[in-house]
Amino acid sequence: MAYKAYICSMRFIHYYSLLLLSILCMSSCDPVRELPVILTNPLDTSWENAQILIPRKFLEKRLGTVEPENRLIVRKGGQQIPSQMDDLDMDGKWDELALVMNFEARESIEVEIAVRPTAERESYPPSTHLHLGKNRGGTYETISSADRLSSTDTEAALAAFQFEGPGWENEMVGFRNYLDSRNGIDIFGKLTEEMVLEQVGATLRYDSLQNWGMDILKVGNSLGAGAIALQKNDQLYRVSAEKSHATLLASGPVRAILELSFSGMQVEETVYALTHQIQIWKGQPGYTAKVKIAPYVNDVYLVAGIVNMDSTSLHLGATEQAIYGYTHAPQTINREMLGMGILTAEPDFKTTLTTKDEGEGIIQTHGMVLFLKEEEATSYHFLTAWEKRDSLFAEQEVFHTLLKKEAEKVNTLIEVNWK
Repeated sequence: MAYKAYICSMRFIHYYSLLLLSILCMSSCDPVRELPVILTNPLDTSWENAQILIPRKFLEKRLGTVEPENRLIVRKGGQQIPSQMDDLDMDGKWDELALVMNFEARESIEVEIAVRPTAERESYPPSTHLHLGKNRGGTYETISSADRLSSTDTEAALAAFQFEGPGWENEMVGFRNYLDSRNGIDIFGKLTEEMVLEQVGATLRYDSLQNWGMDILKVGNSLGAGAIALQKNDQLYRVSAEKSHATLLASGPVRAILELSFSGMQVEETVYALTHQIQIWKGQPGYTAKVKIAPYVNDVYLVAGIVNMDSTSLHLGATEQAIYGYTHAPQTINREMLGMGILTAEPDFKTTLTTKDEGEGIIQTHGMVLFLKEEEATSYHFLTAWEKRDSLFAEQEVFHTLLKKEAEKVNTLIEVNWK
């Protein structure tokens, strides 16, 4: 009996040990559903509306897979912070968590990122927006993608699309792309922080000043507000192609992302495929562009342009990290002062150019000439400020100060660490 009792006791101890080991493994090996994260501003200056991106792989190492019925929620001091999970390659899986926060110089902020049921996620007010409206006999159907037209006239574009193509906006400014062979970019000056693009050109006029704002830029046959061209052997080629497509990738409380794709673009004897991704973030006085080309060749360059219809000078400036070029002149339709600038990382900058004022092709444009890359995108930032929205920007130095402050942040990221 004693031997049997001993065997029974040993079995109980073995079972208890396995149970304890299983509990310990569950507590230490299973992914957590809440993760304290430290966000740090590496700059010696404050950073308002800092753009923060956290990759899915980084978070899922600790949080596990975010199931379709769940969402990531970001909290600071118990309060939710607006965020969004974006699928950039359209494979049905989110790729990045995006949020915007304010930091003091060298400040570290602790936030909690948690996996929670979708119903627990608050409804955040929209601060960015994308819109593409298909013309259905005077009414407009919201669509998420469309092919570029081969025409070059306003009438054909308006017959196909609300305000001639896709538009993107935040609480400060709006833009549109002519979804035809012109492929220019125009500016909607805004006097409201509300998202208005769904109504612009439908129930709201944009050819004259309204309570919300108006179309303010004269574009013509220039590159307008940061549109692109390719340069080879000092010849400019407007980016357009037989097969060209606009796709709305993301739109939410933090950022909106538009992708313009081009296949079959011929420059001399070579045919290229090119993507032009445009992002606008909450609090950003403009947008960020990323351009990739294939095949890569080292004698073709990217040109990002600024219309110079009423401006003779392209002013240049630099910080340790960035180069920027800008204009400040009465370049709006109603002759108000408008600042427009393009800034890029210093290693990506090659030179500047100015086109002719008349004739065929791209005219009336100042260009920032940038190096294309083989393995990654070339990035640039287009910034603008309209004196009608803020009278301080009637002064050139105020706009220049804005550019310098933004240039200090180029190639700088908010640091993200687990606690």
